[in-house]
Amino acid sequence: MLLAMRYLYQSTHWKPLNRVKKPDIPILLRPWLSAQGSLTQQLSTLSHGTFKVRVIREYFTQAPLGEAQLLRLTRQQRVFIREVELLGTNGHVWVRARSVLPVHTLYSVGRQFRGLKRRPLGSVLFRRYQPKTLRQVACMNLCARDVNPLSQSTDSLLPVLLWGRRSVYLWHHQPILVQELFMPAFLRFIENKPLKQQALIRLNPIRANTALSKTTLKPRINEDLTRHDLLYKPLDNKR
Repeated sequence: MLLAMRYLYQSTHWKPLNRVKKPDIPILLRPWLSAQGSLTQQLSTLSHGTFKVRVIREYFTQAPLGEAQLLRLTRQQRVFIREVELLGTNGHVWVRARSVLPVHTLYSVGRQFRGLKRRPLGSVLFRRYQPKTLRQVACMNLCARDVNPLSQSTDSLLPVLLWGRRSVYLWHHQPILVQELFMPAFLRFIENKPLKQQALIRLNPIRANTALSKTTLKPRINEDLTRHDLLYKPLDNKR
């Protein structure tokens, strides 16, 4: 788990989704990489309420260089890091996630993020509105045993390609970084779900159990917000 998390923030292959060639991304996963809104709410609906958050660790540290740059912090500024696993049906790990919050945010407007315990971060982040978002994606090549350290399979050294997304949310004018790595169990699960149902869940997870629309639904993402400068432009204008 920790190795997979380290790949998330050490990777240098992050790029906006619209700069990644479509054939490179599994067709079933691409809409999930681009979908806006609360991923935890979407996964909860997809799993019919069996979704759970398992907290791996929470700690204070100095931000790694890449994360500090995204959050517009110096290397000396401290951050709060929360690493979790998002569990779907039968307790399978669907997503591994890492959230990074500047300490000054945590002790000011972000006081609600303190003491989340097993509650998902999205329950606070998306409570009132959809924050402006900078979204990037990356593909990571791991060994199978890095994905599942308990596996005794002879295939444990075979490579596994995992796709992740990282999002900087401008929440009450404060940047919050959320990085999510989609695991093989999630891909196996969505292979058996109708595409139209998945689209409805991403768009409106709360009403996803109602009759599906007759029109084709597509996930919403503002490609302009893949630009770092546009995300922070409102803040720069106030200076």
